Amino acid sequence: MALSSRAPLSAALVAFMVSTAAIAPAFAAKSAEAASFRPTTASGSLLAGRLAANLRDDDNAAAFYALALKSRLFRDGEAQQELTNRTFIALLTSGEMDKAVMFAKRVIEIDKKNPIAHLVLGIRALKARSYNTARTELAFTLDKPILQLATPLISTWTYAGAGQTKKGVSATDDISSNDGFSTFKNFSAGMMLDLAGQREEAIARLKDAHERDSNAVSIVDAYARALVRGGKKDEALTVLNDYAAKVPRQPIVAGLIADIQSGKRIGPAVNSAQQGAADILISVAAGIAKQGGADYAVVFYRLALYLDPNNANALIGLAELYSDLKQPEVAQQLFQAVPPSSPSSAMRRSNSPRRWTSSTRPTKA
Repeated sequence: MALSSRAPLSAALVAFMVSTAAIAPAFAAKSAEAASFRPTTASGSLLAGRLAANLRDDDNAAAFYALALKSRLFRDGEAQQELTNRTFIALLTSGEMDKAVMFAKRVIEIDKKNPIAHLVLGIRALKARSYNTARTELAFTLDKPILQLATPLISTWTYAGAGQTKKGVSATDDISSNDGFSTFKNFSAGMMLDLAGQREEAIARLKDAHERDSNAVSIVDAYARALVRGGKKDEALTVLNDYAAKVPRQPIVAGLIADIQSGKRIGPAVNSAQQGAADILISVAAGIAKQGGADYAVVFYRLALYLDPNNANALIGLAELYSDLKQPEVAQQLFQAVPPSSPSSAMRRSNSPRRWTSSTRPTKA
């Protein structure tokens, strides 16, 4: 299942592009020049959008595809469907979430089972606390490659949001997976239980996740928090100090150690179902990015930020991904958006940030 913004073009669209191919060299020379390039025809807009997408210039890709679609020149059914989907994906990857939601509805009208459109609408419903609607939308994605492990976990957070933690944990346990994915399942269930104040159950789940993957700082953070909240401060500091010995000066761990030692109140790893689902999206995005799946990683990071706009891990992970994709301006904008209150805020001042995210998310998927 491929994202279509960079997929092969239909014959109907290719026919228009051939006549405007002369603009390609001028546009594709440098990504930075794309912002000043303004095609004057619908077919030129289409080609410009295609080239921008290939250059990972998501903002301009979205703008150019929208211009081509607005012209209504492409009235052929197949071309209209493809261009609508391209515009939707470009809006999604550029972070234009309100417009992406609008286009997701248009995509569903012409492709009723489109999994990415249903994923976006499911996340929109989750954000709006319309939990039954969220589950209905997410159900369209449960058997799709790449989504089939991530979206079932996200769906379990709809129960947590509705105050049905027991049902959410049970749904998590029912997800069919290989042994490695149990790390994600217990990480998610543990955070859900800690949010609900079920301390011992949370500690047990997060302990299992930690034993499976002690290198993921998200697990270390959640586990240590649950231990403190369960009255096990010394055990929490042992977990954190063991990690700090392997990764010195990791900002999240260092900040939590300082807070515990100073006697500050320690909250759970997430404070809402929306944050919990965002954390799952971030974990999956990081894993996909490591395996070369940049397109899907960008989508998952963007959806995480839609649910939790100030999430430092999502901002930094997406910034590092755009840096790898040779989009330094976008990367720097994302680094600058990291809240000053975050332990990772030092990255806001660096053009060459240290890569904490490589050891941030669970790795055994």
